[in-house]
Amino acid sequence: MVRIAASSMFLHEKCLDEIFACINLTGLDSLEFWLETPDFWLRGLPESYFLEISRKYPALWPLSVHAPVLDLNPCSINPDVAEISVQWTCNAVTFADAIHASVCTIHPGRRTAHRPVGDLDWKRLFHLLESVQSVQSSCSCVVAIENMEPRVNALLSNPEEMIQCLESFPWLFCTIDICHAYRDADLQPALDFIDRCIDKAVNIHVSRPGPAGLHQPVAGDSGSTLILEAIRDAGYSGLITSEINDLTANIPPGSDEKISVLKREGEFIRAIFDG
Repeated sequence: MVRIAASSMFLHEKCLDEIFACINLTGLDSLEFWLETPDFWLRGLPESYFLEISRKYPALWPLSVHAPVLDLNPCSINPDVAEISVQWTCNAVTFADAIHASVCTIHPGRRTAHRPVGDLDWKRLFHLLESVQSVQSSCSCVVAIENMEPRVNALLSNPEEMIQCLESFPWLFCTIDICHAYRDADLQPALDFIDRCIDKAVNIHVSRPGPAGLHQPVAGDSGSTLILEAIRDAGYSGLITSEINDLTANIPPGSDEKISVLKREGEFIRAIFDG
């Protein structure tokens, strides 16, 4: 049976206690916690504070973790940027293990220039994964790498590249981001990811693109229904994470509005998997 979670970035402007309290009121099963959540990041990432708050909500455990990515790029041509990005990815895996998270999702990075990916970019990605492996080997947390949007400088933006990466690192799993897999209004690339990568998937980020940008709610959307049905029919029984950008979705910042949106998302997803 799938477990339905929400990304903490949807509530990023709220303090940690409010984030957990809101998710707890949605009826969802869990929370994907981004280390870049400001209330946590600006406090210096105190693990004891996180555990104090999160233990008030045992129904949401086990949690999942998303490694920091917003200012980072492990494939950067700048060696300092690349190395600090690798270190923060490893830090996220260590944190995820410390809080007994089920999954830690990481990003592959991207070529710095808006030019096609080359051998050097793949070499940097493999360095990232070798570094993560050195940490993950002593952890119980599963690490999953996420597919990226189909941009000219992106890595892992198609199933072929994802499969190549997963075969090179058998300990590694994947997070399938449905919104990243879209090509304009074409559902087929997302369906291809499901068909070819679902056996190694441990988390699926669910949202859709819209005129205002990526990561819109999926409730009531016919294309998202088809994709979720494909995930169900493939026998997937892992984590499904609602990943909504409140800015591109034009959702007011109030807690009540955001709780309502997540309730609708959860009910919509659950109805498909229970159907």
